[in-house]
Amino acid sequence: MRSLKTVCALSVCFLLLSTGGCTLHKTRPVKPRPVALSSAYSDSLDLADFRALPKAEQSERRRLAEQDLRDYDTWAKNRFARRHMVRLGEHRLELFDEAMGKLLRSVRVDPSNPRAWLKVGVLQAGTGRWTEAGRSLDRGWLALETLGNGDDTAALRRRFILARAWLSLDTGRAAEGLHWLDRLDGDPPGGLAFEVELLRGLLLACAGRHREAIDLAMDMDPVKFRLYGVENTGLAFTKSGYIKNWIKAMAWLGRGEYEMAEKALGD
Repeated sequence: MRSLKTVCALSVCFLLLSTGGCTLHKTRPVKPRPVALSSAYSDSLDLADFRALPKAEQSERRRLAEQDLRDYDTWAKNRFARRHMVRLGEHRLELFDEAMGKLLRSVRVDPSNPRAWLKVGVLQAGTGRWTEAGRSLDRGWLALETLGNGDDTAALRRRFILARAWLSLDTGRAAEGLHWLDRLDGDPPGGLAFEVELLRGLLLACAGRHREAIDLAMDMDPVKFRLYGVENTGLAFTKSGYIKNWIKAMAWLGRGEYEMAEKALGD
């Protein structure tokens, strides 16, 4: 007859096994080994070299790049917040340099992300680095062409076309900008229709097609803007014809009619 001590020991062991408390036979999950990246943050790859990498390294590079991209998006989302304008004595310019560095590192690690290239190109164009912006948009367009068809790809393609058209306007190549706008498929969605109309009017004026620019501006509806200020928090709206006047002023300037241009902006 078994002793009471033996029975108690067997009972306790059975209880632990049934509840998972005994670790004697418990299998621990095996963590995957991190993929060794050969200078991922220093090597700048083109799209072909990236696609030639092993799939595991591509995935790891995408993960690292997405992390940098999220950091940049956080800065971009809060760039007008007071805490980001001055933080521990830092200035917005220093914060911009930090965010821009992460964005550039993102496309260096993963050159296959067209959205990241678009952000880089637009930001470079906005800071007057037009040659670099053109190269970035070219690389993004190449990455975009490798994506399949879909609503997201079509929307991204429209944003690339508009970015190239704005860059053409900034660099005085109006005819090229109009050519880019002609590549838009169908009517743009409501949110972009106004931007396309504005951009087309400015490009027509800069291309010397002044009459067409003025006619387009005359047909435009006043634009609705949110009101911001001490007494307004963006909930109220107002209408303004400044955008159409901007196009008319550029057309009059192109024709050498400086008084008419001044009058257009003053209306």
